[in-house]
Amino acid sequence: MHGIDFQLEALEKNQPLKMLYPIIQGNFFTVYTSNAELIEEIQDHDLRKQFITTYSMARDLLDSFRMINELFRKHEQVYWMFKKTESKFHEK
Repeated sequence: MHGIDFQLEALEKNQPLKMLYPIIQGNFFTVYTSNAELIEEIQDHDLRKQFITTYSMARDLLDSFRMINELFRKHEQVYWMFKKTESKFHEK
């Protein structure tokens, strides 16, 4: 196992993955979004549905990683504020 797979397997039950998942800002789906009207013209219903489903799932996955990254950054910020101030507010 490599990378994130190894880190996930090594986690103890109910422990968070303490890392940022590297996602560069930008549109990962340029080909899809710039050709959406062509996808609508695909005659094969199952193939058209698979294109749309795959795009939606991939977009949702990236959005989830972005949200997790943001929560991780906020957690780290508060953690270091607590370490610096030992404030009960930051500890909670």
